[in-house]
Amino acid sequence: MKEPIPIGRHLARLTKLYAGAVTKKLEHLDIERYFFVLLAIDAIEVKCTQQYVADKLQMDKVTMVKVIDYLSKHGYINRVQNKDDRREYHLLLTQKAKSTLPLIKKAIDEINTSITKGLTKTQLADFHATLNLIEDNFHLLPIKKINFKLNKV
Repeated sequence: MKEPIPIGRHLARLTKLYAGAVTKKLEHLDIERYFFVLLAIDAIEVKCTQQYVADKLQMDKVTMVKVIDYLSKHGYINRVQNKDDRREYHLLLTQKAKSTLPLIKKAIDEINTSITKGLTKTQLADFHATLNLIEDNFHLLPIKKINFKLNKV
């Protein structure tokens, strides 16, 4: 009998394929593969710091600084010093980022539609429910925290 393939291997492969597909669809923008950071900042309803975003995306501090430097250099993010704690900077989306977000969301919608072709609404709802249940079950396990790093190949 064949050994079962770890679920994590499937999920890692899907993550790479998904990120690659979105990156390809957005290659006309100067955003590289950092679209997900803009989405995360946009979804945060409080003033956010680099550390807060890094924690939410499970990215190490060094990688987060490089990503924020890139996005800042390309006009997507402004760093604003916290007047109450000068060691801390808030991240604010620029107008360029705000006008790019609809393009990112559209690309994601198109890819989601393509990759779920052939699934019924019920199957798709069950898929999302299954993923949510698996994530909830992880919270019951002892876990060593690891950070996410998406390198360009």
